[in-house]
Amino acid sequence: LGLKKGDIITGLNGKPINSPEDAFAFYKSLETGSDLSLGVRRDGKQEVINYQFR
Repeated sequence: LGLKKGDIITGLNGKPINSPEDAFAFYKSLETGSDLSLGVRRDGKQEVINYQFR
């Protein structure tokens, strides 16, 4: 997904991720071909990484 060591996932498609359970529940709801916007804190800066889930 383009994540690097030390990245912290802060959100998925604009929804906050506060726990591994939040991330897993979101992952289970994805459908093939869905667009995914991943909020990441990297080196103290907030970034957004976009993907298409296949």
